[in-house]
Amino acid sequence: MPHKTRSQGSITIAILILLVVIGVAVAAGYVWYSHHHKPPATQAANARAPRITTRPTNSTTSVVVAAWHVSFPLPADLQHDIYYQTYTSNLGEQGVQFASKKLDGLVDDGYCTFLPQADGKTYGTGVSAGLVRINPHNPGPETLAYFRSQHTYIKTINNYEYYRNKPLKDPPITCTSERHPQFNTVEQTISQELNTAFDKLAASN
Repeated sequence: MPHKTRSQGSITIAILILLVVIGVAVAAGYVWYSHHHKPPATQAANARAPRITTRPTNSTTSVVVAAWHVSFPLPADLQHDIYYQTYTSNLGEQGVQFASKKLDGLVDDGYCTFLPQADGKTYGTGVSAGLVRINPHNPGPETLAYFRSQHTYIKTINNYEYYRNKPLKDPPITCTSERHPQFNTVEQTISQELNTAFDKLAASN
């Protein structure tokens, strides 16, 4: 009788060990499968996720605003770093917003660049320095007076008046002010250098 009890105990232990081994094998297999095989829904979601690593190709030793037929040279530390996008406001002013690849790399979340949206448009503020131009013969005198009061005049080229942005506050509120204040000095240095470079704005072919 005791011999039979010991045999039953051995069988029970063997079964438990077998179940544990099977359980470990199943768990390991599930982990491997879930790691190497994403379900279709996850794959589709990843395919829809926006990629914001693309940068315009107009970063060089100077900025050429082809639509305006004007350009200006960049200081040495901003060469191959600055890129831009153009816009037109409801008042008829045409503007250029600038951004920096260096600053993009520091903030690392797209907050200081131009982000493509689902409607096909691009939004973003870039750095605080910006160029605007206006045809002084198109707007009414009140609109023209208001526009001139909100910007700093640079020069007239081919009948267009060119201005730099006038910050509303000192120091200006920028793309770094709210979420990345540790980079305010970097942004302000870039903007100051751009504002100085605007003085060399000239007609281009």
